[in-house]
Formats: sequence, structure tokens, C-alpha cells
Amino acid sequence: MKEHEPFDHEGLHTEVGALLRQIEEETGRPVEIRPDNRIRDRARAVYAATDPDRSRHLILYDPNLETHLNHLVAHEGGHIRRLAAADPAEKTVATLTITRRARAIRRLLPELHALAEQGIPPEALKELTSIWLSGTISQLTDTPSDIRIERWIHDELPGICKEQEASLEDQLLTAALGLRPVVVAFTPRSVWQASTAMNYALAKSCAETMGRPDFVRPFRGTSVAKLGNELLELMDRCPERGLAGDRSVSETWAARLGVRDWFDWRQIDQLPENFQRMWEAS
Repeated sequence: MKEHEPFDHEGLHTEVGALLRQIEEETGRPVEIRPDNRIRDRARAVYAATDPDRSRHLILYDPNLETHLNHLVAHEGGHIRRLAAADPAEKTVATLTITRRARAIRRLLPELHALAEQGIPPEALKELTSIWLSGTISQLTDTPSDIRIERWIHDELPGICKEQEASLEDQLLTAALGLRPVVVAFTPRSVWQASTAMNYALAKSCAETMGRPDFVRPFRGTSVAKLGNELLELMDRCPERGLAGDRSVSETWAARLGVRDWFDWRQIDQLPENFQRMWEAS
């Protein structure tokens, strides 16, 4: 494994630096922050909760988004705090097992056949199906935490609110690209609907938190706006209970979206080695 220079926390906003020091003091583990091009197609930044090196907290971020680094690090710091505060049995991640994958594909078969008839080659469709399934599950399990973390950042880290706003504006504009007709036409309807409804819920929450109605404007009038509002209402009925509450919201959303049988929860310390090492830096 290559050696990396430790990240200079002093280059971050004082409030973010203080957050990282608090995490390090409370958990006894340093926070390591690295740019990593490999996550670009999956996330803007990620806390590698399944990192096999338990001596650290590893945050990876897309180097193209360096301008939003204070917000990205604060957000992932929020994930670290929620995970660290959870009881051991609550420290879980959603996994797509062979059985669950087969079940999800059976459900999607009519939509996949329709896409094949539109001309998508079988090999491409196979690869896309893996992306659709993993992406939907990841979004489903992350978005409830994301919404609550953004509210927390706005309330507790006022010094980076302007950077938070700019970063979220960029994120939500990217999410709105999913509304393009070509994306709608070449994505299974159930996958597109679930993903777009969750994007709407995040956009509306951020719009209300920051007084930015334009955040949700691209999604208004779409066929999923009503569903997105329903998801946000379901979340706001669930008391804030940290990670346990987030998982409860994910369960509720999954049932409403009809995808609860697509994944299983596994405790992080019980994951197989190949899964734990998926975020290991090279």
C-alpha cells in the first residue's frame, strides 16, 4: 500500500477543524482525508465506514470538488458522529446479496425487456442493472441521514453555511439532470421514480432549511413530486434517534417505494473481508 501524506486539517474552516478534533477526541481515532478519483461515479465524498483499518476514520472526496471541501468534510463528519454514537447492533450497512439481487431483477424484468427492445445491448443492460440496484439501495440508506446531517450543519456550523449552500446547489443541479427525457426513457420506471422522489425529498428539505425555493424548482410539477413530499413527511414523523432513526426511515421509505426486498442489513463487523476492503485506498 502506498504511503500518503496526512491531510492538513488546518486548511479547513475553524468550525470544521473543531468538529474533526472533537471526533478524534471522542473516538480515539484520527480522521484521515484523501482525494480519490475512484469515488467520482458513486459519490461526491464518502466516509469509508467499512474500511478494514479500524485505527482511523477515512474520508474520501472527489478532487474535482475541492472548492466544496469544508462542506463535504463536515457532512462526512456528521456520518462519523452518527455511526460512532450508535449501539453496536445498529452499526449496519445495506447489502445486496445474490438472493436479493435475483429477487430485484425478477421484479424489474418487464422493464428490462422493454429497454432491451429499445436497443440497449444485453451486456450494457447487465452492467446498468448492477448500477441501478446498488445506486437505489445506497440512496435509500443514505438520504435520511443526509437530510438530518444537512439540517445539523446549518444549525451547528453557521460559519460554513454559505459554503454549504453553494455545495448543495451544485449537488442538486446534478441530481436534476436525472429529469432529462433521455434519462427517463432509458431507466426502469420503478428505479427512476424511487431515485427522483428521494432527490426531491432532499431538495425540498434543503430548500426549507436554507430559504432557497429554487433548490426544489426543477422537480416541481414532475410525476414524483407528490411521492417525494410523502417521503419527507414520513421522515419527519420519525423522531431524531441518530443512526437507528435513520435506518427506521430507510425501512419505511423502502416499503413505500416497493423495494424493501432488494437488500439486507448487515452489521459492519460481520461483513465478509472482500466487502470490508472495497474502500481500501491503493
